[in-house]
Amino acid sequence: RNGLAEAIKYGIIDDAALFKFIEQNHEKFLKGNPQVMTTIVKRCSQIKARVVALDERETKGIRTILNFGHTVGHAVEAAAKYNQYHHGEAIGLGMRVASRISVELGLLSRADEARINALISAVGLPEKIKSVGLTKILNTMRHDKKFVGGKNRFVLCSSIGKVVVWQGIPMPVIIDAINDYLI
Repeated sequence: RNGLAEAIKYGIIDDAALFKFIEQNHEKFLKGNPQVMTTIVKRCSQIKARVVALDERETKGIRTILNFGHTVGHAVEAAAKYNQYHHGEAIGLGMRVASRISVELGLLSRADEARINALISAVGLPEKIKSVGLTKILNTMRHDKKFVGGKNRFVLCSSIGKVVVWQGIPMPVIIDAINDYLI
């Protein structure tokens, strides 16, 4: 499940066909179907290799797209002291929040957000952030490497298969999006 969270991320950031394949085959993946697993892992590896080759040292801003869902996801992991959520679970939650921010900024359609959330849920990843407070998440997030010059920077989704990097998102938008997933 945790690995599948990263695979879903690759579909969201770069390959709508991969996302659709995961939608159609996640149950087979979770049951260990070798053909489905090979298809997904191979495509994810190809995407990562291409992105890293374009920006090996993270100096061009291209590699940043690999961080979709990671700004809030890492903050949730750290705020929970790394013992409540596995990495993929936290990234799944981060992708939900990033998708919500994308909708609120008018980048992503509600239909695509619903598809993203449905797939994250279908593979058995958490739907809500439990036992971690907003203040802890925000304080942890402020120390994230993706904050540049004191400004937040998020990878946001404009459609499944395409992302953009946005800097300086208003805090009320971020807070509302996180609050939508807090229990």
